[in-house]
Amino acid sequence: MESITRFLEKRLKLKVNRKKSAVGHPTVRKFLGFTFMILGYGVDITISRQSLKRFKDRIRKITNPSWPIPTEERVKLLNRYLRGWLGYYALTDSPSVLGALSGWIRRRMRLCIWQQWKRPRTKVRKLISLGVDKDLAYMAGNSSKKDWQMTKMLSIQKALNNSFWENLGLIDLLKLYPKLRQGW
Repeated sequence: MESITRFLEKRLKLKVNRKKSAVGHPTVRKFLGFTFMILGYGVDITISRQSLKRFKDRIRKITNPSWPIPTEERVKLLNRYLRGWLGYYALTDSPSVLGALSGWIRRRMRLCIWQQWKRPRTKVRKLISLGVDKDLAYMAGNSSKKDWQMTKMLSIQKALNNSFWENLGLIDLLKLYPKLRQGW
């Protein structure tokens, strides 16, 4: 560490931030939002935990149900952020993480719509209009479960399924990932 720091500061005239600089095993250190996992056949590039936490915090902010913006506007904001974020992290070798994040984002969006519907009568009517059986719609609309728990309910997942979000234009990270990877 000392010899590299001397080289950078004396020869290249670069300033080294000693608080941020360290020497460590690649699986422990993070570099520009990435970490490395050593597998039996080689090394995989993954997204660091801190980067995933920042990503989720930003998505929570955009998909905050108490933020009164139209769903279409929320989707536009999400898409803008998701394209940029995935453009940066397209180098990662973990599509399973991207699939899990896409599912979580859709669940957050279901939460926003579920809370927009507010009254049980509106929830039942909207679920029926989206193709849910009347009995299931009535049970879901009049349920006493918390809103976040309701987003896991089968009738709501059926009504606000992946094709619903695709029609609204919401980006699926897992579908966009291979397109961005082709450029690498």
